[in-house]
Amino acid sequence: MLRYEDVPERVYDVLEFVRKGWFPELKEAKILLIFDKQQARNKGKVVLASIRKASDLQKYLTIEGKSKNITGYDYIITLDKVAWRRAGKENRIRIIRHELRHTQIRMSSTSPWGLRGHSIEDFYSEIKLNKRDPRWAQKLVGITEAVYSAKRKEANLRKKGGME
Repeated sequence: MLRYEDVPERVYDVLEFVRKGWFPELKEAKILLIFDKQQARNKGKVVLASIRKASDLQKYLTIEGKSKNITGYDYIITLDKVAWRRAGKENRIRIIRHELRHTQIRMSSTSPWGLRGHSIEDFYSEIKLNKRDPRWAQKLVGITEAVYSAKRKEANLRKKGGME
């Protein structure tokens, strides 16, 4: 069974809403969204989502023949499927907006698309936008961890023959 899967079209609707509202400079960027069905961690912390600039190989593998996407994707955003399903509309917007904050337009002849790290643990602009609910991500991480923990316990019980 594959770890990743395509997202439904409504997830792209959230991306487009965020792009139009906060990131018009990314209008031409081709962004692929995928779900990760396994829990990811980075330096011990739960990852709700991540963005990467597509490598040349990833760009090649994402060329879609005679469709609009003849050069492949510029960015790939991976969303934790459990977190996404449990996030409400506002938190889904926050997740996508945070990932797009990592993008950077570069003056380069090879590719205008780049990435950057956080200003601090988050981005100053995101802290300001989330001032009514500054701990939204920590709450969503807690919910996500609880779901994965329950899944692990269930799998262990099945392994031990406790559930048939």
